[in-house]
Amino acid sequence: MADPYFDAIETGVPFGTTEVQVGEQLLEAFRRIGLPLEPEDPSWSDSLMWAREPIEDEFPLDSDSSALQVFGSRVFKYTSSAFDPVLAGPVGEDYLLAPGDELQLIITGDVELIHTLNVTREGYIVIPAVGEVPVHGITLQELRNRLNGRLGAVYSGITGEPSTTYFNVSIGRLRTNHVRVLGEVLRPGSYQISSVGTLLEALYFAGGPTDDGSYRQVLLRRRGEDPVEIDLYPYLTSGQVSQDLRLNAGDVVFVPTVGPQVTVSGNVRRPAVFEVREAEDLADLVDFAGGLLPNASTERAQLNRILPSAQRPFGGVDRIVLDVPLGAVLSREESFELAAGDELEVFAVNDRIRGSVVVLHGVWRPGRYEFETGMTLGDLVRRAGGLVPDAISTSVSIARLNQMTNRRSAIYSDLVEDPEGPVLAEHDIVEVFSHTYVAQRRSLGDSISTLREWDPLTVQDSIPVFGLVENPGYYPLVDGMAARDLILHAGGFVQGAQPSVIDVVVRDFQAGEQIFLTRKVRLPAELSDFTFGSSPDSGLVDADAVFDLDLPLTAGDEVYVRSLPGYETSRRVEVYGEIVFPGSYAIVEGQDRISDLIDRAGGVTQDADIDGFRFIREGVFVGIGGEDEGSNSIRRTAQGLLEFIQDPLLVHGDSIEVPRLDNTVTVTGAVNFPSRVVFRSGLTVESALSEAGGPTELADVGRISVRYSNGSRRTTSSVLWLFERHPSVRPGSLVYVPEKIESESTSWADALQTMFTLSSTIATLLILYNQTTN
Repeated sequence: MADPYFDAIETGVPFGTTEVQVGEQLLEAFRRIGLPLEPEDPSWSDSLMWAREPIEDEFPLDSDSSALQVFGSRVFKYTSSAFDPVLAGPVGEDYLLAPGDELQLIITGDVELIHTLNVTREGYIVIPAVGEVPVHGITLQELRNRLNGRLGAVYSGITGEPSTTYFNVSIGRLRTNHVRVLGEVLRPGSYQISSVGTLLEALYFAGGPTDDGSYRQVLLRRRGEDPVEIDLYPYLTSGQVSQDLRLNAGDVVFVPTVGPQVTVSGNVRRPAVFEVREAEDLADLVDFAGGLLPNASTERAQLNRILPSAQRPFGGVDRIVLDVPLGAVLSREESFELAAGDELEVFAVNDRIRGSVVVLHGVWRPGRYEFETGMTLGDLVRRAGGLVPDAISTSVSIARLNQMTNRRSAIYSDLVEDPEGPVLAEHDIVEVFSHTYVAQRRSLGDSISTLREWDPLTVQDSIPVFGLVENPGYYPLVDGMAARDLILHAGGFVQGAQPSVIDVVVRDFQAGEQIFLTRKVRLPAELSDFTFGSSPDSGLVDADAVFDLDLPLTAGDEVYVRSLPGYETSRRVEVYGEIVFPGSYAIVEGQDRISDLIDRAGGVTQDADIDGFRFIREGVFVGIGGEDEGSNSIRRTAQGLLEFIQDPLLVHGDSIEVPRLDNTVTVTGAVNFPSRVVFRSGLTVESALSEAGGPTELADVGRISVRYSNGSRRTTSSVLWLFERHPSVRPGSLVYVPEKIESESTSWADALQTMFTLSSTIATLLILYNQTTN
């Protein structure tokens, strides 16, 4: 029964028109719950009780979400039930009765009666056996006092001693009030709202104030009374509802234009655009913004102010920047007045942590620790649980910060010789290298330095390490840093590296020209432990060579880790498919051939397609063809072994694939029925095409190609421009028929001319031959 009603909500067509007809029973039911339905009802077109447009349509989704919004606009922005009046349950004792209300009178005791009483337009109710009782403008409590005497005159048990009859009166159905919402609101107009509806509910129906509307000076105008000014900020900031007045019929809610506005951004709870009143200062503004975030700095905030026109000096100085002592203002020690258009930005505290030192890697509890004046390296190591068993305690690195240059320099300490080590300074970063840490850096596969992770604000140059290390790349350069630290940060040496000697390329200038010098540097013996995988003897270095010390690196240096003399990495090839033991195999280049690899892989399976044997080098198929088209130079002997007629040498990166035997032929392209055909002896291209329905009208039969299982291809050829010779067909082949190229067309005149010329040439040659022999 209600479907036509809800259809009208979607279409906007009123009830009672020719488009929408409903039964009188449903109409009466809707009237009793307060819905205006008759077309002659003037509130029909303005009522939002039955059709409320979605407010979010006024706020497109592609708007700039990063722009600061007017404070309070989000409350009214989206359609919800946040401000819908409570239509069920009891109403307050201060509820004023008026025409349109429905009352329920219940009498119990000596008499059991229930009366439904409507407040008439004249403002009274009619009680059977009692008569008319005026109720307009009185509260429920006043009505109960009035009914006590009127009902007591009829039912003596109500006023008797003791009472034997009791009554109760309550609201059965609420009336609706016709109010108007005007001014700077999203949808100004007149609305029907419940008699318990308040000013906030009326604003919600109207979409709330626009960006040009005031939230601080909303006016409620009531006939015969002075306007009431209402500030919405107490409700929006702390939920106070003392000013949310209940509306009466005929009330007007007016939203004037906005007053002075200021903007708050940065580290506050609610960055937004706020409206301020004359007596409010910057401390009140921060309260409106929800207060400061924990990381907000109270030492200084910045205010961008537009100067009033009378204060703008000559030269175009229209804006100024003011530093605000935010801490003093918030504690009310100082006051800071605001002006329209002010933009306040609250900064964050410094990200750098003070009063701490850091120890990393080779201790049981690495991390940041409180710094105490006079603490030593040994104190910090003990506080961190001591050294792990695989720690390198002979070369502990301390990266010390120079707060004047914001750069770090390296200090090295030997905890074996001096267990206490040097006295630490604030901001020190201690790195104790260990086998476990270097293995972790190796598994990460990147060049991120832990030093940069713990101190990202320090200004450092970068220095590269190239060659046979796990993670070559650029790393932060700490003043005094040696090559051994750079290699450990890079994850140590890889297999085949020369761990005892490295090259350091140094940039120098001679006679005004830039040159590069290479220094041979001998590394500490313990670094050889950080070579992953087996390496040949590192003692292959020339004993008579001159080596430099592991001096500190400087900006512009480059570190190279070379391979051991005579060391070669393994050469590998891949074999897969119908192989007994497929996988990766090491080879000796210049010695191993395909047949050697197949033998080591256990040979091929019984399902292998020998003719489909594929040999791939650098991503390209290499033909090892046999005498027949599409076959390989491989045959199976009577003993089941493979015999290779062509057996090329293998190189690193080669791959071999042996597919499974496929006894079908695929026919595709410009044919009527692309399909698979079972291979049989004597199968030709023509017969395969016939079983696929034959070529289409667009087929170019002169360019048919056959791809064989070993990856080789053959294309149809022409003989004397008259006859076409198709390739042979083998198991696993793919026959492809291309379409004609649109620009191609057959010229029979050219073909006849070609045939005539060819015939004349052959006849001339025959005549010359006969004359010569005679």
